Amino acid sequence: DFKYQWFLNGIRIRQKNMSTLLIHDISETDTGNYTCSVRNSYKGVGRSGMAVLSSDQTCHAVTESYTSFNVTWKETQSGITVEAPCAGPILNGTVRRRCIGDKKWEEMFECFREETKMLLDQAENLTLAINELNEIERITKTNQIATELANLTAPAQEATTAQDISLAVNIVTSLNNVSETVATSLTVNASFFDNIATVLDNLLSDSNQKSWEQLERTSPEASQNLVIGAEQVTKILSDTLTNDNTEAVKARSNIVIKAERISNDRIDKKYVFPDEADDLTNYTGGVPQFMVSSDVLQDIAAESMNLTVSVTVIRNGSSLRLSSSRNNTALPASAIVSLQINPEPNPDVLKLNPIILIFDVHVESTDQRITQTQDFTLQDVSCYFYDYNLTTSNFNQVGGWSTEGLTLNRNHSDRKSVTCLTTHLTSFAVLVSIQNEQPPSAAKALSVISYIGCGISLVCLCLSITFLSYAIYKVREEINNLFILLNLCIALALGLVAFIAGIETATSNTGACKFVAALLQYLFISAFCWMLCEG
Repeated sequence: DFKYQWFLNGIRIRQKNMSTLLIHDISETDTGNYTCSVRNSYKGVGRSGMAVLSSDQTCHAVTESYTSFNVTWKETQSGITVEAPCAGPILNGTVRRRCIGDKKWEEMFECFREETKMLLDQAENLTLAINELNEIERITKTNQIATELANLTAPAQEATTAQDISLAVNIVTSLNNVSETVATSLTVNASFFDNIATVLDNLLSDSNQKSWEQLERTSPEASQNLVIGAEQVTKILSDTLTNDNTEAVKARSNIVIKAERISNDRIDKKYVFPDEADDLTNYTGGVPQFMVSSDVLQDIAAESMNLTVSVTVIRNGSSLRLSSSRNNTALPASAIVSLQINPEPNPDVLKLNPIILIFDVHVESTDQRITQTQDFTLQDVSCYFYDYNLTTSNFNQVGGWSTEGLTLNRNHSDRKSVTCLTTHLTSFAVLVSIQNEQPPSAAKALSVISYIGCGISLVCLCLSITFLSYAIYKVREEINNLFILLNLCIALALGLVAFIAGIETATSNTGACKFVAALLQYLFISAFCWMLCEG
């Protein structure tokens, strides 16, 4: 009879006293020298040499083909990360893989094109030298970099890598920072806005979905920076409008940016997006709508003569995988629309006259977690805005979806169109909760179990009612306790009958649903009262 005890680097490992040491999900904290002491009934002690580790979560060797090169990954234990250089003729960086549970690899593709890195260096150098350049030079250089970036990110046979997307977003941010210092008209700087709109459209292409999924793990801030960059370029576009009642619209397949300057003779009517003059034929998604009350516009016009409205629409909200989308409990099922009004409206006026937003839901999403959720209802839908200052539970990540100041108008919403009311301005979307989603087989199993349980209870209650009725009939005196118990059983039995008969059939009719709910409330309260009487 032997007793075993395992040690790691000479330190006793608790609850490891079998002849075989099996470690799940190996991590770096598990590395070191393992020894095992063996004791028999005669107090003899032996100690093994270095132990050989084994894992039931080993990832098998595999050869993967990337954009222009192949990598062979060796057999790797769970929890270990391996990496290889990006060996393609146009790529730099590394591609890493981590062996996770269930013998699966988690990939982190960090390869990038040298041309993208060179453009980022040029954009950052331009930002540093901004005070040394005149306005014409700034326009020329920003247009040049924007043009090259539009060509570089254009959809090709291979998707843009995750690292290239991250670098491209940083380039857009740098170019926006330079363009904010250029006080020129739209006519002079039109090509810059055309190119930036094209860059954003390219990055949001459906062919880049896997790259955005990888960025969710490696550079999650990239999606937030893209939304900020889109809002920033739209605001810059509005600053170029010098004449009243002028507008500029840049519509692409995946994004729309619009800026409009409104004169005082138009503030007596509500502002509506989109209007008949907007050319959105290139945009391929459902166009969100919003309406700003004339009272809000008039209040702004009383304080300022320059009233501008800026709108940004990003077609597929779920593709960006903004921070709070990662918990898999609520996912964007609509376009993301950003609304800016300059000067900003008075919050007190907005509370009395909220902005109306109308979204097309579900059809906008290419995320399988949304498209496979066919049975969501208005109970699963909420209106959200993206709060850039929101700190999430891990306190390391800033930014997330919030419902503060937003109301879902259920009277004007259904599964295809959702109406929201907001008392502030920012980026908005409709999110669908999939937290409680169950496969049809599980729902059917729970339903069957419920009916069987209720049926058994009902049979037992009917037998009890029969027995108690017979006992009361035979015993003419001292029947108070039996009478109370009989009424308790009758109340419970009627409650189960109402539950079985109405819990599913009444859900399609509001009046019937209310009746069944009231009946159940009455019968079970009656049962509790009889329990109280019984003592």
